[in-house]
Amino acid sequence: MKQNNVIPECYVDTNLISTLIGADANHQKGCNSVARILQTQKKDDFAIGIIDKDKKRPRYVEEFELLAQRDHLELYKHPTKPHYFILVVKAVETLLLENAKVLGLDLKAYGLTSNFNEFKKLTKRCESNKDPRFTRLVIDLRLSPEICALEESLNYMVAQKYAINVEELKRIFLK
Repeated sequence: MKQNNVIPECYVDTNLISTLIGADANHQKGCNSVARILQTQKKDDFAIGIIDKDKKRPRYVEEFELLAQRDHLELYKHPTKPHYFILVVKAVETLLLENAKVLGLDLKAYGLTSNFNEFKKLTKRCESNKDPRFTRLVIDLRLSPEICALEESLNYMVAQKYAINVEELKRIFLK
């Protein structure tokens, strides 16, 4: 099953999001591509873009209002459209590594490394979107409060689409 309204920007993000929502996310290459999809193909449709919080963000993100933030995640909503952005603070590698550390997970057990630069090389490969090592890691990371909140927020938004209660969404995202 494909979830075309959930749009992550990079390969390992796609693995993360697809695993959490139980469907293939609509992978796009780069944050500008994600923003362009929201502004064109999803212009009037419900959509969630997931991008890294880079120094240079797409202009479209500037239209959004910050709803809530966690250590590695920020949730934004467009004031007039059913569009949302989840920004990964720093990078997805930091999100994954730090949440693995919170749970005391040994990345060697997944065939991965805890060295940031080596881990980043693995995440940048095209194959990381379907790499079973990352999928297994994400499944176990669901026990961390931040990844659990991300999963519940995404699933709430996908289920509610146009009927999202912003206060309920903030509560879920921040729990």
